[in-house]
Amino acid sequence: MIYVCFATSPLHLICIKELAFIYKEDKFVIYCFVKNRLDAEYRQIRRTIEMLDLVNVHEVELPKRKIFQKLKIFVFAFYLFNKHKRQPTTFVIVDFRNTFMHFLRRLFPESRFILIDDGFATYNAYNDYIKFGYYLPYLQYKGVLGSLNKLIHFGFDFSRLLNKKIDLFTLYARKLKLTDNSYNSLSFVRKLTEDAMLVYSDKFVYFAGSRMAEKGILTMEEEIKLIMKVNKYWAKKGKKMIYVGKRVTKGAPSEYKIKCIEKKSIPVVFFDLPLELALIDLKPKMIPTTICSFESTLNTTLPILHPIMDSYLVDIKDTKEIHIEVKKNKIRSNHSF
Repeated sequence: MIYVCFATSPLHLICIKELAFIYKEDKFVIYCFVKNRLDAEYRQIRRTIEMLDLVNVHEVELPKRKIFQKLKIFVFAFYLFNKHKRQPTTFVIVDFRNTFMHFLRRLFPESRFILIDDGFATYNAYNDYIKFGYYLPYLQYKGVLGSLNKLIHFGFDFSRLLNKKIDLFTLYARKLKLTDNSYNSLSFVRKLTEDAMLVYSDKFVYFAGSRMAEKGILTMEEEIKLIMKVNKYWAKKGKKMIYVGKRVTKGAPSEYKIKCIEKKSIPVVFFDLPLELALIDLKPKMIPTTICSFESTLNTTLPILHPIMDSYLVDIKDTKEIHIEVKKNKIRSNHSF
C-alpha cells in the first residue's frame, strides 16, 4: 500500500511519522506545500523532517498570488491522479476545510482517506460535522461563490462525498470516544523522549505563546495584560514563567508584544523545532513539569510525551475585566468570552 501524505506544518509531519511507524511495511510519500523558503516555519519543517528521519519528501512550492495557487493545486491534483490511479493508495489529509483534499476524494473514489490533526481543527471538524455523519464542510459551500466552488470541484458527486466516510487519526480520539485505531498516541516521538533521559523541574512553567492579537481575537493590550496576569498567577505558586515565542510570527505587532513581555522580566525563548521535538533537543537542560497556554495543541501533546507534565489552559471569560481561570487538562473547541 502506498500512503500519499500532505503537510504544511511540523505537527502534520509528526502525525505522518506516527502513521509510518505503525504501518512499517508500507511506502509513504509526503508532499509539503511551501509558500516561502525564507521564513521560520519552513526552517522548522526542514528540521522536523531531519529529526524524524522522514524520506520520500517532496516540496510543492505555491505561488504568492491566490489565483495562481489555485491553478497550481488543480494541476497538482491531476498529476496525482495520473500517478496513482492504477494502484491501491491511501491519502493522508490535513485540513477538513480544504477543498483540494476533498476534490481528491472525488478523483479517487475507491481510496481510503485519513484525516490527521491540524491543531484543534480536526477536533472541531468532528464535533461540527463528522459525528453527525457529514464528511464534507458543507456550510462553506453556500452562497453564490460557495455554490460555484462546489460545482467546479464536486459536480454531481457532492452528496455522495458528503456521506462517504473518512477515517481519523487524532490525538483527541479518546476524548472524542473513537476507536483505539484512531488514536495517535505519539508512540514514535514518545520513544525519542524516553531515550533522551530528560531532567524535569517543578520550579518553572512554559507558557506557549499564541497570536491572539495578530488574529484579532484580542487587542494587543488585552493579550499582554492577560500574559502579565498569568505570570502573577504562577509567581504566587512559586514558579517562574517562561514565554515560548513562535518563530513563525514576524512583524511589528509581534515584536512589540515580545518586547513588552521581556520588559516585565519574563524570559522569552524561541526554538527552531516544534516544542514536542525541541524539548528532546534541550538535554541536559531542565524540562518544566507544567505547560500553560491560551489555547494550544501543546496542552495535549506534551502530557502524552511527558506523563509527569501538567497541562493548564487559560480560559478567558471576560475581556473587559480580564478575568481568567486556569483549568487543568481541559480541551476547549473554541474561545469563550
